[in-house]
Amino acid sequence: MGSSVKKQRKEVKKRDLEEWRISLREAFSRIPDPRDKRGKRYRLDDILILATYGTLWGFTDFVNMCAELEYHLPYFRKLLTLDRIPSHDCFSATFAAIDPEHFLTCFMEWLTQITCSRGKHVSIDGKAIRAACEKVHSKYVPYILNAFLVEEGVLFSQMRIDAKNNEISTIPEFLEWLDLNDSVVTIDAIGAQYEIADKIVSKGGVYVLPVKLNQPSLQQDIREYLENYGDPDFDDISYLKTFDKDHGRMETREGYYSEDVSCLKFHEKWKTVKAIGMLVRERIVLKDVTDKETGEIVNADEVSRELVCYIMSAPIGAEQFMQIARGHWKVELFHFSLDTAYMEDRCTARKGNAMQNRSLLRKLVMNLAKLDDDPKMVRSSQKGRQVHYRHSYESCEKMIFGILPRRYEELM
Repeated sequence: MGSSVKKQRKEVKKRDLEEWRISLREAFSRIPDPRDKRGKRYRLDDILILATYGTLWGFTDFVNMCAELEYHLPYFRKLLTLDRIPSHDCFSATFAAIDPEHFLTCFMEWLTQITCSRGKHVSIDGKAIRAACEKVHSKYVPYILNAFLVEEGVLFSQMRIDAKNNEISTIPEFLEWLDLNDSVVTIDAIGAQYEIADKIVSKGGVYVLPVKLNQPSLQQDIREYLENYGDPDFDDISYLKTFDKDHGRMETREGYYSEDVSCLKFHEKWKTVKAIGMLVRERIVLKDVTDKETGEIVNADEVSRELVCYIMSAPIGAEQFMQIARGHWKVELFHFSLDTAYMEDRCTARKGNAMQNRSLLRKLVMNLAKLDDDPKMVRSSQKGRQVHYRHSYESCEKMIFGILPRRYEELM
């Protein structure tokens, strides 16, 4: 009887959740319009939809985007409530005026119905938008903190780092935005601060944080302890080795892991540490060059070696430790794609809220491309996807006006 009632409640909740789910177009319609009603010619959601189309097609500035949208005016007249394409100045002014918190809330509400951060690997990293600084000597270069879901390959949230603050002071505030229950959180070495570690644990998450020269004594204690691997008196230390060869590179990774944190007894503020680890990476870039004198091909492989210590707030095991440490750098690949496919680092938009809103639009589009379940798109590059979307109204409509399938089972 009890299981039958539980099953019925679960079905009712699923049905309610399905009714709650919305399309991206409807999410756009919920953003408050900050513009003056006098002289307003275009609906806010129409402008956002046009900008999404243009960015999906690979246009990174509003001037060229508007020129391309003009060629598709007959299509947009049937699709939207407009008679002509807004000017590039209209796009610029609108993105400068939108409240970035409202835009981000809309973004997160829409994305949460597709995937969620709960129980996932959340990678947090900052990114500069260098061209958005004022063209005055010694002006501040704006940075944005990003929260990236490693398993899904999508960006989940962002926060601008204020000019008066820095990354260390902004991260705790950013963590308050996120649902970290049962999640594993990774940050680069700047996140190895006990205030940040305690915040992650208080939010229900588990941290895996690298320890470098910003915590020299902590790093030294971890390294000295784990280097005792092989000594019979230190049989609690686990060891794991992996090897990869791809794209002209060979990489060997050696992982050391222990749940004995007695070596940290002099670090009273790190009370949440339950395990320590050390990762040694050796990368060989395979390279052959021709000797100018003899004309012979000689080996010129480039070898680099890196050693990084880690602290963890849960006993996750050596294998998972190595997977998580490696997975963190997928956020760097996401940032690289933002700069190469969408020219984020060259975007000069800086008036009002333009910098945050334009950045979030680019990430929204990258998420759409990642969530596209078209088999043709699975192995396509970002540039390849842009070409596809330019020639496929149907694909764009499916992502903007349709309700995308969930990537997870609801937690009942």
